[in-house]
Amino acid sequence: MYRKLVLVGVAAACLFVAACSNESQEGKSSTSTAGQETASASSSKTPEQDFDPMQKYDPPVEVTTVRSMNPSIIWDQGESYDRNGVYAAYENDLGIKIKNLWSVDGSQYDQKVNIAIASGDIPDLMQVNSVQFQQLLDADMLMDIGEIFEKYATSYTKEYVTRDGGGQLDSTKINGKMMALPYTNGVHNDSTYLFIRNDWLAELGLQPPKTMQDLEAISTAFTRNDPDRNGKDDTFGLALQKDLMSGSLGLQGFFNGFHAYPNIWLKNEAGELVYGSIQPEMKNALAKLKEMYANGEIDKEFGVKDLAKEAELIAQDKIGITYGLFWTGNYPLQAGAVKDGKVIQDWGVYPIVSADDQIAKAQLQKSTGLYYVVSKKAKNPEAIIKMYNQSIWAMDAPATDPNAAKYVKGKIQIEGGADQTYYVLNPTFVGKQDRFPVVGKAISKALAEKDPTLLPDSELILYDFMTDYLNGNTDHWGYAMQLKQGGTLETMYQYTQENRFVFNEYFGALTPSMAEKNSTLSKKQEEVFTRIIVGAAPLEEFDSFVEQWKSLGGNDITKEVNEWYQTVR
Repeated sequence: MYRKLVLVGVAAACLFVAACSNESQEGKSSTSTAGQETASASSSKTPEQDFDPMQKYDPPVEVTTVRSMNPSIIWDQGESYDRNGVYAAYENDLGIKIKNLWSVDGSQYDQKVNIAIASGDIPDLMQVNSVQFQQLLDADMLMDIGEIFEKYATSYTKEYVTRDGGGQLDSTKINGKMMALPYTNGVHNDSTYLFIRNDWLAELGLQPPKTMQDLEAISTAFTRNDPDRNGKDDTFGLALQKDLMSGSLGLQGFFNGFHAYPNIWLKNEAGELVYGSIQPEMKNALAKLKEMYANGEIDKEFGVKDLAKEAELIAQDKIGITYGLFWTGNYPLQAGAVKDGKVIQDWGVYPIVSADDQIAKAQLQKSTGLYYVVSKKAKNPEAIIKMYNQSIWAMDAPATDPNAAKYVKGKIQIEGGADQTYYVLNPTFVGKQDRFPVVGKAISKALAEKDPTLLPDSELILYDFMTDYLNGNTDHWGYAMQLKQGGTLETMYQYTQENRFVFNEYFGALTPSMAEKNSTLSKKQEEVFTRIIVGAAPLEEFDSFVEQWKSLGGNDITKEVNEWYQTVR
């Protein structure tokens, strides 16, 4: 599961993501079940054609669930997790009464779910992580919902949850059976980008990189040629922190430039899954990093610095290149780029570059690691599919649609008050898989033509952020790094058009050997890779690491991963 509690910086990014899932979709109707496929009765239609997957229950049916409480909700008077406008909307529109068996603080949710699984007493519907999903499968407590989903999921729902190519939906299928509903989210959000000081490039008469060789030359120049013109030998080319595989100020994007994909599973020519961290391409990347470190292009103390500490060097004008995620402009770059309301560092965004003539591709996960599971004992499992349909429609309908608004906003917000984050009350809340590439495609044109109507309703706040920045509000510099022409979101869209992704082919729960050995193997990997980079070990130690990885449990994990792969391929 990929819960990214990444320091304070994510708070800034979350402001960008917080309103997620109520993006508009053109051409949808505005009834209480708008976007759903209701069939008009006609004497010429067969019973199958008359079937309405969103027909309201009369009398109402009850669906039980459990909740992780979100402290950001601002409640309408008298409302709570057990009684609120969203639950009322489901009952009024669909005849589905939602009952919480319990609600706990988010920090206690996983523990409470674990207790429910151990006791064998689970609700009709609940959200679980990949480990809990596997435990429930092993205990034979889940319903195969494949036929129910096929019958009751609307065509819009089916299209919505497969905008990533179907990977997140496929992750719910075991031995051909659909054992959960996918918690969908932005599949492209973890792709990496190059951030480079444009002002330093201009100072040294350099062009942006098109190849890894170009990037190496820029790193050397940034280290040796005094790009800040202070007369001191105090700058580094490439930022690096102790968490080598971090998306921000880490090496994931660098490794991807060598077609190396650490910590994910790849399909080889024989159709088997192999672990990316032990492939020969990793050794090539480590060799280059070892050389760059020896040349003084990397902070000598990176091995003891976390993201925040390494970011201090950026703020101090000491680093000119970093790999990062789409929100890296918000954190950590903004703290150094903007001082006293003035932009003092000019950072550019670029696609990751390749070490050879093959295009560099960013590594991604197919699954979010979260699922909505349906108990084998559920009396009305089709009601859960109806709720899934309704929440997807409501989150994706125009923000001005009053029928959708009741699933998204509390009364205070509808009347123009504070953001109440009521959308999180939907028991099957999911995110839009292609939100950011869609914004990346549209935002530049909207800004160039000064036409905000080119954007979905809910993205108008982003248009406002960017126009505020262009009008001098430097507080939005980090958003400008996402939204400007050539920013991270436009580059993300470019990635999607050029198919610049490599996906982790393993999206199951921890195998028994993973649960036992992963911690040891990951620690060994980090230790060996760091030792090689800093010159404390020869490059050949990578070969020894590969053999150790296999003997210390990697072979067992590989066997289990491929056994799993046979059940889902």
